[in-house]
Amino acid sequence: MENSCLLILAMNCFFAVYSAQTDQEALVAFKSRITFDPQNILAKNWSTGASVCNWIGVSCGVQHNRVTTLNLSNFELEGTVAPHLGNLTFLRSLDISFNRFRGVIPDELARLHRLEEIILASNNFNGNVPSWFGNLPKLEHMLLNYNSFTGIIPEHIGNLTSLESLDLKYNKLTGTIPFSIFNISSLQIIEFTNNSLHGRIPAFICDNLPKLEGLYLSLNQLSGKIPSNLYKCKALQHLSVSYNQIDGRIPREIGELTMLKRLYLGGNNFEGGIPVEIGNLTHLEILSIRDCSIMPEIPSFVFNMSSLKLIDFANSTLSGSIPPDLHYSLHNLEQLFLQYNKLTGQIFSSILECKRLRVLNLENNHFTGGIPKQVGNLTSLEYLYLNNNNLTGELPAELGDLNLVEINLIGNDLFGSIPPSIFNISTMTRLQLSSNHFVGQLPSNIGLSLPNLQTFHIRNNDFQGVIPSSIANASKLTVISMNGNLLTGPVPDLGNLQLLQRLMIGGNNLTEESPNKELKFVSSLTNCRYLETVEISLNQFNGILPASIGNLSSSLRNFRAFGCNIKGPIPSEIGNLSSLESIDLDSNKLTGFIPSSLGKLNLEAIYLEHNRLSGYIPPDLCQLSKLGDLYLNENMLNGTIPACLGELKSLRRVFLHSNRLTSTVPNFWSLSDIWGLNLSSNLLSGYIPSEIQNLKAIRFLDLSRNQFSGKIPSSIGNILSVVDLSLAHNQFQGPIPQSLGDLRGLESLDLSYNNFSGTIPKSLEVLKYLQYFDVSHNRLQGEIPTGGCFANFTAQSFMQNDGLCGADRLRVPPCKTQTVQISRSKHVFRLLKYVVAPILSVILGAAIIFLLIRSQKLSKKPPHTEISLGTEWRRVSYQELVQATDDFSEINLLGSGSFGSVFKGTFSDGLFVAVKVFNSQLERAIKSFEVKCE
Repeated sequence: MENSCLLILAMNCFFAVYSAQTDQEALVAFKSRITFDPQNILAKNWSTGASVCNWIGVSCGVQHNRVTTLNLSNFELEGTVAPHLGNLTFLRSLDISFNRFRGVIPDELARLHRLEEIILASNNFNGNVPSWFGNLPKLEHMLLNYNSFTGIIPEHIGNLTSLESLDLKYNKLTGTIPFSIFNISSLQIIEFTNNSLHGRIPAFICDNLPKLEGLYLSLNQLSGKIPSNLYKCKALQHLSVSYNQIDGRIPREIGELTMLKRLYLGGNNFEGGIPVEIGNLTHLEILSIRDCSIMPEIPSFVFNMSSLKLIDFANSTLSGSIPPDLHYSLHNLEQLFLQYNKLTGQIFSSILECKRLRVLNLENNHFTGGIPKQVGNLTSLEYLYLNNNNLTGELPAELGDLNLVEINLIGNDLFGSIPPSIFNISTMTRLQLSSNHFVGQLPSNIGLSLPNLQTFHIRNNDFQGVIPSSIANASKLTVISMNGNLLTGPVPDLGNLQLLQRLMIGGNNLTEESPNKELKFVSSLTNCRYLETVEISLNQFNGILPASIGNLSSSLRNFRAFGCNIKGPIPSEIGNLSSLESIDLDSNKLTGFIPSSLGKLNLEAIYLEHNRLSGYIPPDLCQLSKLGDLYLNENMLNGTIPACLGELKSLRRVFLHSNRLTSTVPNFWSLSDIWGLNLSSNLLSGYIPSEIQNLKAIRFLDLSRNQFSGKIPSSIGNILSVVDLSLAHNQFQGPIPQSLGDLRGLESLDLSYNNFSGTIPKSLEVLKYLQYFDVSHNRLQGEIPTGGCFANFTAQSFMQNDGLCGADRLRVPPCKTQTVQISRSKHVFRLLKYVVAPILSVILGAAIIFLLIRSQKLSKKPPHTEISLGTEWRRVSYQELVQATDDFSEINLLGSGSFGSVFKGTFSDGLFVAVKVFNSQLERAIKSFEVKCE
């Protein structure tokens, strides 16, 4: 017996050691799949020389000394999950959330039958949610949220009879919600927010969920109605179905959920208003019905719900005003969101006593009046958004007594100076005062008194004075927007603002400290490693761009400095700004060449117009495959336009006018998406090809003041989008195409100073939008059209065309008195002379033939035979005479006399005849015909 006990003890010790070894091997395999361990926790602590039970994140059971818990949450680990974890058969809790694990969940984890919770939230897992989860009988908490799982929710999850929490939010799941889930009576939390689930919420949803506390179905594609049996979920505290496609009425039964604390219904297609029964929810803290259009004004019962801490009716087409007694019942209100509505009246009269209010968002409404000094009573207020209303007056100094974090007053009619106390709110992170009428100077210590400032917006006001150098001490600044003020003096050194992303100081009167020298503040920006936008346009810097511009942030996307009196060359180092998408240096005094290094960038827009640049257009620009806008006009560029520019399908606007460019036009005619092309005022030659019809999107086309020649192809009538077309001051010739009348959207057409001939097409009369028309200085002739748009044009449009005629107001000769009647008379006369007369002559000749034939037949008749009244005489048509005489050919001419000619004819039956054709224009010829007939 004693030996047996010793044997059993030895065997237990053996298996315990063996099992512990298995757990260690599984965890070592798991560690081997970790590709990134930034804190070196596993590398330093998970040593095979120590017991796994002492490893960080590992817990073991007392009885068997086996691993029961693995918790590596928030270690920033990267890698995949080793299938060896399936060997931790005593594991009850697995938590590797808030890391960067990727890949699929290994099927080997299906062996973890003791697992009670699996928490994989906030990783990069993908693939399907494994159906074998339904085979883990003890599972209570299944949290797979914030990953990239796809496919459907497995039906087998309905087998987890002990499940309490099911969290699959923020994945990419599709399909319908398995109805079996709503039969798990132990469920307390169902969380499916932000997937692509569709279908209806089952009508029996709460029949078997007595413990359900949270139902989260927002941000999906669910349809149908909210089931009325929700009232059976008596324990429900949180209900969120916002942003689906749910319709119908909001069920009044929601008012029976007496434990409800949070209700989110916004972004659906409800109808019929908000049921008053919601006012019975005495524990409700959050009521959010934003982005709906089911209520004309704020429901009155809302203001009696004293438990409410948050009200959100944003973007719900509300009108009317905020009730003045709002604060009497809503003394617990902390957050009020009524933005993007049509609310009117004054604001603060009704909310000044809501002492717990932390967030007030009333932006984009129609509120009027001022901000009273009693605003200082809102001692809990942290976030104030009143932008885009009609507020007036000055800012009360009492605003400075609050611990504001953000204040947005953009787009009102506020005026006066900013109280100094506002610039002393040390908690302020966003100060946005743009688009008002504020005046005064910025305090010299602004950067010291606002140490937490991140966003500073004061654009479009009337601030004066200098930009304080202390602003560089606000080291957390990411956005500075001071455009459109009256600021003067130099820009201070901003190198200490290492987090700065956007600098916008254009439209002021800023200068450089030393004229004609490099812009120092630009060099200081090289320390701002996150810089994305620099906007310094419309100032008077009068300096030179430093070569250090090439050392600006590699994330810089936009550099705008137009109208700044900048001189000198464009530094070639600008080609180092690898992320640059737009460069705007127009309207300066830049000289030298366009740097070929621009071709190395990812530019989408180049604006270098109105400068003094010279040399060639670099062919390197053809490497900019995303280039949409190219503005090089009004410089001194010469040479040819690079042919390869015609291959940049991304081009939308090309403005090269007012340079000295030569040669023919590149193949711009194949750019079907280009909508603006201006090549005017150069030395370009050649002709317009028929391929111009490929410019399907063109709206503005100006080829004027060049040396183009040839005819305008009729295919120009296919550029149907064109609005402005100018071909003036060239050497075009031939007729104006009739097809121009097909350009129904045309507003301006200039064909002046060419060699066009022929008439002005009447087809242009249908161009009802044509406002400007000029065909002066050509060789046109004929009558000027009078219909449609031509009734509005003046003599300026037609001058110096010697052959034109028309109305006196156009200062051209009249086409002739009673032109229409005379024209018609001449037409009739010509008709009689050239058509009717010959036909009549032929008819007379036919009559003679008829009489001759009759005479012959009579001579052959016996004397006693009487002529029958029913005898049919042969009729001869004009067409038969034409055929018989071979169209009165000279070969068949027998002779000519004073009054006509005689032709030989042969009918189809062989009968020979003589046909005399009289000249019916001669009076004596008619008499001669009558004699012949007698």
